[in-house]
Amino acid sequence: MSMNKISFVLPIIRKDSLLAQTCVYSVFTLFNNNDIEKFYIITNPNDVEYFQNIFGRYGNIIQVVNETDIYQNRIRFTGWHMQQVLKLYISKYINTEHYIILDADCYLTKKIGCADLFVDGKPIVNITHKHTNDWLLQSCKYFGLDYDKVSDDIINVTPQLCTTRFVRELCATNNNIPELICNGCNEFWLYYCYILKNYNFNDYFHVDKEKRLANHFIWIKEHLVNNSIEDTINSQFNDPSTLFTLFQSNMHIDPQLYLPFINERIFQT
Repeated sequence: MSMNKISFVLPIIRKDSLLAQTCVYSVFTLFNNNDIEKFYIITNPNDVEYFQNIFGRYGNIIQVVNETDIYQNRIRFTGWHMQQVLKLYISKYINTEHYIILDADCYLTKKIGCADLFVDGKPIVNITHKHTNDWLLQSCKYFGLDYDKVSDDIINVTPQLCTTRFVRELCATNNNIPELICNGCNEFWLYYCYILKNYNFNDYFHVDKEKRLANHFIWIKEHLVNNSIEDTINSQFNDPSTLFTLFQSNMHIDPQLYLPFINERIFQT
């Protein structure tokens, strides 16, 4: 398994197409392409050819994967639940020691390569402050962890840098992952709690508020700088603490109002 390269994973559906094109464009423009082993795009059977046509210009480094090749026994899933399962079960395809999980509304803001993702050999992670979090609480309960004793700085959701071995172990030793996700858990906090249960987290991961994988997220309209989309995008790209970031796609803002600013800053970086 390669230590010197990284894999990317992006689960998407057709309506995410514009966002996904910017996400992929940011990676192949700003991330050292020699450090990319494979970029996996996961989608439903009806959209495999559609996305192959869109992303074919990047060549074989992008592999569009039919989600049914990863997980078939769909239970009472929403598409959102399915994407969480796919982000974990894709680990069986990964040939690198680590992989970065993205959502369509994530993008890279700096020129970086594999070396920028590690400190003293440990992967940097996307972190957040622990607050009232039912997903984390349910994941702690499943693994028999005391929620109150979990560190105040916990791993966050996408974009996230995962260790392939730990994801595979989680999936191999817990065959009820889909049911857990459908009943109050979350893919990243299941992963996090599995590691807390079985390993010393700080032995394997670098947690530092000054050196983090992602920051400066725009989750709600109130996060807009000066109530301006352009100023907001510029602030994300100018923030030295931000490698990856996101512009939440569920804010009911037309992507065509902000994607041109993001694409222009990617081009200029």
